[in-house]
Amino acid sequence: ATLEMKVGDSPKLIDVEFTPENASNQRFRVTNNKRSVVQVSDITESGFTLTAVGEGTANIVITSVNGAKTASIAVTVTAAS
Repeated sequence: ATLEMKVGDSPKLIDVEFTPENASNQRFRVTNNKRSVVQVSDITESGFTLTAVGEGTANIVITSVNGAKTASIAVTVTAAS
């Protein structure tokens, strides 16, 4: 997945959904390779928030706690308009 944001934009809520929906363990971890570009916060059982803080690109990786499933979001942040 990809996401484009601008510095100063409202934070984006990212919902995390598991397949199948009734999976017994729906816990996950979030990693961010560029904290100077985007901040991850407000991690809950169903998602997290991304806030653009600087120009560049970042890769956000969501991994199930057992490591069996992963998903990633390529985030591109540009200057405020």
